Amino acid sequence: MNPDEHGIPENPWHENSNTHRTGCPTVSDHNAVILLACALIVLTGTLCVATAGNLARRDNATYPVALTQAATTFAATPTLATAVLTAVASLLRQ
Repeated sequence: MNPDEHGIPENPWHENSNTHRTGCPTVSDHNAVILLACALIVLTGTLCVATAGNLARRDNATYPVALTQAATTFAATPTLATAVLTAVASLLRQ
């Protein structure tokens, strides 16, 4: 392993792996989009939970009922997002 002009030795596995010269794995564009989509789904779910709980309390629901409705909303948000993303992915493959 001969060091380059910066004094960093070459990574012998660089040609066959997804790593930088430092040996740290890189994130591909595809993985970055997936991570951002997951973060967006969690953020949307959190906002929906807050909205559902607030609307339930404004409708004079008790705290346990409001929490139950908020939990149901939080469970439904990623389920709906997964269904929509699956449908869009199947359309893009055609």
